[in-house]
Amino acid sequence: LFLEITQTMKAAAIGCQLRLQEQFMHLLYQLAMAVRKKSIGGRDIGPAVLAIEADLRAETDVEKLAKICHLSPATLRRRFLALFGVSPIRYRNSLRLRKARELLKTGLYTVGEAAELVGIPDLSYFSKLYKREFGLAPREDV
Repeated sequence: LFLEITQTMKAAAIGCQLRLQEQFMHLLYQLAMAVRKKSIGGRDIGPAVLAIEADLRAETDVEKLAKICHLSPATLRRRFLALFGVSPIRYRNSLRLRKARELLKTGLYTVGEAAELVGIPDLSYFSKLYKREFGLAPREDV
């Protein structure tokens, strides 16, 4: 199936290639989420992880995430640190930044547009986070 999709992408016009590539990436993402859901399903922070990954733009705070997991905010933070090595908000920001980096690498979006699309509309804050995550300013990384 993957070989067939890849061959179709190569044979199609550029507009179709982009659409097929988007669909292919969405398929891979869905597969990864299904695997991840199974691997974290038994853990009590699974609902928070899935909530963060389902909508990166959402302004979720630790209290809301803790509530959906039936945990205290402090316990949620401790469990996130134990599993991922970062707090829930840092985890969300890291996902946002990786998505923004993908968008920037396509060459179709400006830094401001990518920041807006991932839910960080403050450009200076976005640049600060991006540099901390990747070691380069967004404009230097393209």
